[in-house]
Amino acid sequence: MENNEPEPGRELTAEERLQRLEEEAALLRQELASQKAEALDAVPEPEPEPVREVSSADLEKAEKLVQRAHLERSRGQKDMANQYLQEAEALAPTSSVVLEALGDGALADRRSKAALEYYRKAKDADPKNSSAERKHADLVFQTSAAGAALAGSASDSLASAKSATLLSTILPGLGQMTMGMYVKGAIFMGLWVVIMIVVIATKVPAQIAGIVTGKVPLEPVAPFTVLGGFVVWIINIVDMNTSSSVAAKRTKLIDHPQPPIDGMKF
Repeated sequence: MENNEPEPGRELTAEERLQRLEEEAALLRQELASQKAEALDAVPEPEPEPVREVSSADLEKAEKLVQRAHLERSRGQKDMANQYLQEAEALAPTSSVVLEALGDGALADRRSKAALEYYRKAKDADPKNSSAERKHADLVFQTSAAGAALAGSASDSLASAKSATLLSTILPGLGQMTMGMYVKGAIFMGLWVVIMIVVIATKVPAQIAGIVTGKVPLEPVAPFTVLGGFVVWIINIVDMNTSSSVAAKRTKLIDHPQPPIDGMKF
């Protein structure tokens, strides 16, 4: 067996000193790990807080506060009504009557998600509370219908943009006017009408037919008229496609409020 102890009276080499330090560090790490484990074992697990039972006196006070909250809200005193509801919740947080009133307050403040949660808690606290159950069911239905309406609105917007592009292809400016861009649509339509009047007045179709047969000389205004009409038509189509793309992106990027039923327990 190899003996790592140095001979008496001999100085330790650098390697031996380094080995000694590593051994001491390992012992210290083991000791610290042991002490940490003992400390963790000694920490007791936190006991759950006992649920405070609501006395009949507190429940009676809470219900009176709810009545006063309803009265203040009917008078338009929203802040005072909310204060009474908070006091009632502090006295009887598990009361079905108080929870239902909190749901009514949240719904009046247009906090549908909070109202839905309060109504759910109210009907769970008292399954016989038909009022809270009805309000919960009505709110679930309303929020579901709202979500479906938002999805339908987005689809209608995309369909309208495609229809407008088709209309602009048939008559420049008509699609822009359909999308509500009346000034731009009127400009495109006016230019197109002017060009068509010039085409008819200068008998451009007859000139084109004569040129093909070689019987009619081409007047200088004819090619410029045709080119102008083609340019206006192309610019109109490009503009309508661009406007449709922007409208589609806006429809996707609009931050529609999500129905408050997402992630909720019913």
